[in-house]
Amino acid sequence: MDVTPSSANLSVGQQKQFSATGYDAGGNEVPVTPAWTTTGGAISSGRLYTTISSTGTQQILYTAGNLPGRYPITAAQGQVEGHAWVTILGASPPDLAPGQSYEHTFTFAGHYPYYDRHNTGLRGIVVVNPTLASSLSGLDATAVVSITAEGFVPFTVTISISDTVRWTNTDTITHAINGGEPYRVYLPLVVRH
Repeated sequence: MDVTPSSANLSVGQQKQFSATGYDAGGNEVPVTPAWTTTGGAISSGRLYTTISSTGTQQILYTAGNLPGRYPITAAQGQVEGHAWVTILGASPPDLAPGQSYEHTFTFAGHYPYYDRHNTGLRGIVVVNPTLASSLSGLDATAVVSITAEGFVPFTVTISISDTVRWTNTDTITHAINGGEPYRVYLPLVVRH
């Protein structure tokens, strides 16, 4: 299964249409109805229409979320998967000196991995659950994550759409949040002996 385009650069809120084309073992197109999954934004079908002559193609619309980073799109049917990547452009959150905070409101469902770009061993994830009623206290619906020398506390934050996460640096050194995952290999790697 091929996903087209294989990668896209989008600004926050921009939309891009992706399609998946299925092939049999002989390379002939076959109809596909894959399950689409993504992080960093939202996917839906039926909002953009283009003329596609291939009968084996299914289309979806990806809407870029607010957290800059590189995020996967997967089309899966049974054991067969097709993959693409979306890079969400935007300013990275600022460096946070001890005592400083950074807030971000999440408006799209999905899993948002992040890490400290000054110490890539420190990682966390925000899960935005569209069916979850906000369980956060206060009118501002803000979840608080502490940045410590050991990492992000809590490691996983589960929130509802339109809730906010506030990261506060409680360490004695500077930290910075970066969307995505560090050291991902995005191109084929050939090892020669």
